[in-house]
Amino acid sequence: MPICDDGSEFNPDSRDDYKANRGPAELDHLTDDLSRSKCSGSAQVIEMTMGQKVRLTLFVVDANGEAVDLSSASVSAKFYVKDRIGDSALILDKDPAKVAGAGGSVTVSLDPDDTLNLQGIYSAQVVILNASDEILWVTDYYLSIAPTLDNLIATGGGPITVAEVRMMLRDTCPGQNLLLDDFEFGDTQVTYAIVWPVQEFNSLNFPKTNYTPSSFPTKWRFYWLRAACGYLLEMAAAGYMRDHLPYNAGGVAVDDKAKFAQYAQRSTQLLAEWRRFAVAIKLELNIEGGYGSVHSAYGYRNINSY
Repeated sequence: MPICDDGSEFNPDSRDDYKANRGPAELDHLTDDLSRSKCSGSAQVIEMTMGQKVRLTLFVVDANGEAVDLSSASVSAKFYVKDRIGDSALILDKDPAKVAGAGGSVTVSLDPDDTLNLQGIYSAQVVILNASDEILWVTDYYLSIAPTLDNLIATGGGPITVAEVRMMLRDTCPGQNLLLDDFEFGDTQVTYAIVWPVQEFNSLNFPKTNYTPSSFPTKWRFYWLRAACGYLLEMAAAGYMRDHLPYNAGGVAVDDKAKFAQYAQRSTQLLAEWRRFAVAIKLELNIEGGYGSVHSAYGYRNINSY
């Protein structure tokens, strides 16, 4: 009998009804294990403006994006925000004002001072705790904070935003997409595409950098914007390729998913443009580290002036 074989007659990977992570007994909630989830819920996006007095209603969801019933136990919640998941320092540590029951949500009130010096995209979590402060559930979010004109932390307009990415891709309203009659990209997808170029830049060539979406230099925001669009088109190309199935119905030929080649080509162009820029900047930073400051053909100013 092979190792880990419990003697059952079916393959564990084919158990559609297998629910590995059933959650704690206090919540009495069934959820598919994330690795077997048929519709894995991705991180929700919270959008607000810096320094805004706001009340957030945040839904606590399982791996399939379904709300977790919080009425079956006496629970409390915490709302945490970090620049990114791996950082040790918390930017925000708030006690939600209200924990809803069957709706599976918490209400978090933020004062203007809480986000007055924040702009960009941050990692956030709602953590559900029992009376012994044991973790019962965690839901991840992206917190997108747009700058205000009277309080820009950095020059150049601040980090790129979801709205800018949508505008460059002409995906600002459903009416523009006649076939879909909907947005092509969700806010979650756009947010991931904004984060990925920063992660790529940090790991690309030398010197290794440690930027976050809130600290990435705004003098590079145009290329950052192009990279985000490239990642979204790459994502869409994968979807169109997966769903491509031309067929005939009533004598009419339908092939509405035959777009992956065009999307992939445009994605390749945008990402190549971004990577040429990123490599040039890394080379410049590398030379600067050995010989001092040098002129940047992209920044048009001495790089040390930023």
